Amino acid sequence: MPKKTITVLILHASGNIEMLRIDNTLSALQKIVGGHIESVYDPHCLCGHAYVNDEGLIIGLPYNSNAEKYLGVHIRGDAVVMTHDQHGNEDDVSVIQIRSLLNTVFGLPPI
Repeated sequence: MPKKTITVLILHASGNIEMLRIDNTLSALQKIVGGHIESVYDPHCLCGHAYVNDEGLIIGLPYNSNAEKYLGVHIRGDAVVMTHDQHGNEDDVSVIQIRSLLNTVFGLPPI
């Protein structure tokens, strides 16, 4: 059964990285990315996937260098990083996954 709320990692286009608990709904994701969403899978297999605005380039959202480092593709606007459970339902990003992402992708020391 899908969770009502989930913990996600937001890679903001501004360069900030934020861990946040959000409603597990399409509208909550669309609000964060500023429009229609597109799923981009994690090439590092650290978390699972991220949601981004599928029209980010067309509507002129700012370039997101952190999301590009993580996902390996050009991203415009904020990216919402999350994972999924064994049934394919959206799930919380764990502290271990966040530490691994920060260390592997961004070269930050483990916290």
